[in-house]
Amino acid sequence: MDDTDTSQAIRELQQSVAALQRRQDDLALKAQVFAIKAAGGTWGWDRFLSEPEFWENVYDSGMADCASRCIRNLQRAYASCDTNHTKGSPEWAHCRSVALADAALCQDRCSEANPVIP
Repeated sequence: MDDTDTSQAIRELQQSVAALQRRQDDLALKAQVFAIKAAGGTWGWDRFLSEPEFWENVYDSGMADCASRCIRNLQRAYASCDTNHTKGSPEWAHCRSVALADAALCQDRCSEANPVIP
């Protein structure tokens, strides 16, 4: 790395540090405003907790977590098929077919266990 590259890298790092510092300052200011409003005045915890949006906008990651497990299991099964069978062979194709069927069943069970309620 020559001096020009080093200087450029240092400038880029300085710019990144400055941007992170601005973001940190902005987040600290927002936290202070939130703390002041939450501590008293016209915006207390009782009002915050009584707002319908607090209770209605709940994120349930159950379906996403379950689907993620299904995908990881499928990837592991495919890797096992690739390791234990010659690619393109009937055994390999059957192994991958079984793995895909298992993943589809897993996904169906995820949907049953985590119904989407409108």
